[in-house]
Amino acid sequence: MLRTLRFKTTSLVLLSLVVCVGASYSYIITKQSQQFQKTTADQASVLTQAIVRSIQHDFQGTCIQDIQSIFERIGVLPDIESLRIYDEDGRVTKSGDPEEVGLSIEDFASQAIGYEVFKAGALSSPYRGGQGFNAFCMVVPIRNESSCRQCHESVSEVLGVFDLCISMKKTDLKVAENRRFLIYSALFTIAVVGLAITLLFTFQVNRPVGQIVRVMGEVERGDLSVRARLPRRDELGAMGRSLNSMIEQLDSSRREIEAYHTDQLIRAERLASIGELAASVAHEIKNPLAGISGAVQVLAEDYAPDDPRREVAMQVLSQCSRMDTTIRQLLDYAQPLKTELSAVDLNEVLEKSLFIAIPNPAKSPVRIHRRLREQLPRVIGDAKHFEQVFLNLLLNAVQSMPDGGDLTVKTSVREGEKPMIEVEVRDTGVGIPEGIREKIFSPFYTTRTRGTGLGLPISRKILEQHGGRIAFRSEEGKGTAFLIDIPAADGGA
Repeated sequence: MLRTLRFKTTSLVLLSLVVCVGASYSYIITKQSQQFQKTTADQASVLTQAIVRSIQHDFQGTCIQDIQSIFERIGVLPDIESLRIYDEDGRVTKSGDPEEVGLSIEDFASQAIGYEVFKAGALSSPYRGGQGFNAFCMVVPIRNESSCRQCHESVSEVLGVFDLCISMKKTDLKVAENRRFLIYSALFTIAVVGLAITLLFTFQVNRPVGQIVRVMGEVERGDLSVRARLPRRDELGAMGRSLNSMIEQLDSSRREIEAYHTDQLIRAERLASIGELAASVAHEIKNPLAGISGAVQVLAEDYAPDDPRREVAMQVLSQCSRMDTTIRQLLDYAQPLKTELSAVDLNEVLEKSLFIAIPNPAKSPVRIHRRLREQLPRVIGDAKHFEQVFLNLLLNAVQSMPDGGDLTVKTSVREGEKPMIEVEVRDTGVGIPEGIREKIFSPFYTTRTRGTGLGLPISRKILEQHGGRIAFRSEEGKGTAFLIDIPAADGGA
C-alpha cells in the first residue's frame, strides 16, 4: 500500500497542497487582521478628531457647558470601550463612566493606557482589553490655546490628555470567523482534491496498469492467449496495444519454434534410427571386411612383384583399409565414448600430435610455430581422446596449406572463477568459405574427396564430454584458427 504509485502521488500532491493552501490562507488572515486593525484605527482617529473639535467649538468662549454629560452620552455608544480626559497629574477629569471621574491612573491598571501612551510620545496604540478582545486607543493632547485661557488660567501648554478607546471585539470575531471559514474550506479543498486524485488513479491509472500487470504475469507463466482490454486513446491505451502486439509476435514466434522443434525432433528421431542402423550395418561389415582384407593380403603374397594381379590386390587392400577407417569413425561417433580419466598435460599431447601430423618438419613446406605456456596447469580427461582432437585439427590445417604456410600452436590460461586452458591451432591456409561454415560440425559433411566428414563432429563430442568447447574464426584466403577451451583441474594441478 505504502509503495504504490497512487499512495506516493496522492501524498505528494496533498502535502504540496497543504503547504501552498496553508501559506496562502495564513497570508490572507494576516492581511485581513491588518486591514481590520487599520479600519478601526481610522475610525478611532476620525471619531477622536470629531469629538475634540466639537468640544472646542461648542465651548469656545464659555466655561459653563457640562462636558461630562456629553462624555456620558457618547460613552454609551456601541464599540466605545472608554472615553476619558486626564489632567497633567494623571487624574481623570472627564469620563464616559461617571464613576471614573476623580480616579488616578493607577486605579485603572492596564485598562487605562492612554495617559501612558501619551507620556511615551505616541498618539495611538492598540492594546488587549479586559474582555479578551483588542481595543484601539487614540490619545490626543488638549493644548492650552488662547481661546481656552478664558476658563483656564493655567500657564501649562497642555491642559490634559483626551483618551478614546474603541473595542475591536467585532473585528476579532470577524477575523476568527474568517479564520474558521478558511480552515474549513482548506480542509474541504484538500479532502476533495485527495478524493479526486484517489478516484483518478483508481479508475484511470491503477485499473489499467493492474490489467497490464496481470496480462504480463499470465504471459510470464506461458499463457500467450491473454490480451489487454484497454479501449483508450491515451498513453496507457497505447501501452496496452503495444503489449498485445508483442504478445501476438511472441505467440507467432512460439508456434514457429514449436513447429521447428517438432520437425527437428522428427528429423532427430529419423537420424537416430539411421545412426543405429548405420552402426549396426558398420558392425556387421567390420568383421567380414577384416576377413576380406586378410584373404586379399594372402593372395597378394602369392603373386610376383611384377604380376599385374598383385597391383589389383594392393588396391583392394587400400580400399578395405579406407572402409575400415570410415567404419571405425562411424562407430566412434555413434557409440558413447569410453574414457580413462587422468591428469593430462596438453602441451605433451600437442607435441605428440605434431610429431604424428608432421613427422619430418625439415622437409615439410609447413612452418611450425610453438607458443606453449610453461608450467601449463593440467586438465582431467583422456589423453588419447585429446590426441585424437588435436591430430584432427592439425591434419586439417596441414591439408589446407598444400603449398606451405605457417602453423601456430598456442596454449594459455584464462583466469576466472574456474580457470580455463585455451588451445589455439591457427593456419594460413585457404580458409573456410562463408557458405559452409555452419556445416563443418555436421556429421558426414566434408569438402575433401577422401574425407568422412566425422572428424570435427567427433572432436566436438569429445570436448563437450570433457566440459570444454570448440569454436573457430576464418577468413577466406587468409587462414583459419580453431579455439578450444578446457576446464583446468581443481587447484590448477
